[in-house]
Amino acid sequence: MYWKGNNGSDILRPNGFDAYPDEIYDFFLGLVDREGRVIDLGCGNGLMLRHLVTKSKYKLVPYVVDFIEASIK
Repeated sequence: MYWKGNNGSDILRPNGFDAYPDEIYDFFLGLVDREGRVIDLGCGNGLMLRHLVTKSKYKLVPYVVDFIEASIK
């Protein structure tokens, strides 16, 4: 049901957002205080982790885990 009716063109919908959640993701970005590895358990489509890796002033190596194969793709 997570991806029902979504062909992948609307990347925000599976996360439950109507618009890109900059404010929420920037909050977590503010917690990053050094480079290193970051893990996102239950990453869904990886939207938040992508935000952290691309916007951080530190080099982050992402690791992700999810159990919904369609989300990972």
